[in-house]
Amino acid sequence: MYRVIDRMLSREVALKVVGPDESDWLRREFDTLRQIRHENLIRVFLWEPLASGGSYYTMEFIDGSDLGRSIGNPLPAEEVRSVL
Repeated sequence: MYRVIDRMLSREVALKVVGPDESDWLRREFDTLRQIRHENLIRVFLWEPLASGGSYYTMEFIDGSDLGRSIGNPLPAEEVRSVL
């Protein structure tokens, strides 16, 4: 996850990037978030594939802390998926 400036939107956004092994999962996550509107969910803006086979999407940036760090250890990807 990266904090970047989206020049088209003229604002800070979060950029989520994954490699080829998780690209399909990321696309499904993006499509799900795009269809749901709720005040407690982030807004997503753009999904793009990468030449490497990976992909990324941009989303609303919310300044906050990392859930994994706040409990002491990063969570494994599978556990994060189950929570989401």
